[in-house]
Amino acid sequence: TKRVKLHGTFTAKAGFDLQHDVAVDLQPEAIAISLPHATILGVEQKQVEVLAFENGFWNRISAADVEAQMATLPELARQKAAESGILAEAETALQTQLNDRIHAERPVRLSFQDTAAKD
Repeated sequence: TKRVKLHGTFTAKAGFDLQHDVAVDLQPEAIAISLPHATILGVEQKQVEVLAFENGFWNRISAADVEAQMATLPELARQKAAESGILAEAETALQTQLNDRIHAERPVRLSFQDTAAKD
C-alpha cells in the first residue's frame, strides 16, 4: 500500500456577495437591511508539508498521485473553514460594524435571507 500524507496551512476569508439580493429599507422605527448569508469567499494556501511519503512494494507513488492529493487540499480547507464557525462570526461582525458606524436614531436591523445556501 502506498501512502501520501500532507498537511496544509490555509487562510480562509468569509464575507458577503453584495451583488445579489441586498435590500435596505428605511422605516420610521428602524433601518432594515436584508442580504444573503455569509459565504467562504476564498482560501489561500500558505504552506504544505509532506508528513508521509511511503511507496508500496508493488504500487509506487507517482507524480499524478501527489498532484491529485495536492488538488484536494483547497476544497478540504474550504470545508473545514465552513465548519469552524467563521460564517457566523462574519455575520456577527457585520452587525457590530454596522451598529458602530451608523449612528442613527433608529436601530439597524440586519436579516439574512434563507434562500442563499451557506457555503
